[in-house]
Amino acid sequence: MACLVLLLCAWAVQAAPWTAADLVNLSGRQRMLSQRIVKAYAQVGNNVIPDQSRQILADSMEQFSRQLKQLGTLVTKPEQKAVLAQIERVWPDVQSIASMAAVREYAPALQERANELQSLSHQLAGLLEDDSGIAIGHLVNVAGRQRMLSQRLAKAYMLRAWNIDSPQISKELESSRLEFSAALQ
Repeated sequence: MACLVLLLCAWAVQAAPWTAADLVNLSGRQRMLSQRIVKAYAQVGNNVIPDQSRQILADSMEQFSRQLKQLGTLVTKPEQKAVLAQIERVWPDVQSIASMAAVREYAPALQERANELQSLSHQLAGLLEDDSGIAIGHLVNVAGRQRMLSQRLAKAYMLRAWNIDSPQISKELESSRLEFSAALQ
């Protein structure tokens, strides 16, 4: 009987409707995963805990795909659907490059496409926050942005460690640090 009660409770939790804050968080996780994918790819290329890095890369890509499908069933407004359609157009490029062997020459293209994915995911999170009409939606979005910035900082560091540096990466490293600090205030 106890197992049946636990099973019913678990089903009820899964069947619970998504809140506005849940949607903001889901889109915010996509924003973060776009950066984690490049970071893990660079870690593999740098031979930094390679087995664990490969697992993080695979898990992040699987999670992004799964959540993208979830968002497709959950967003309802035309403007949100339009941004989601753009994300769906960029994702296969990121997925394709990140699935290849970690080669330094592919990293700039992966970085560029992942940044595009991050920007679109950020735009969607903002639309979902605006649509939420609740203060918690803003807090969830800020927390999600912090989560993304921490991955972006680590990504930029790993790219530099892999001898991939550019004015863009240096700027991204500094702006991420400043944005992270400012949001803590």
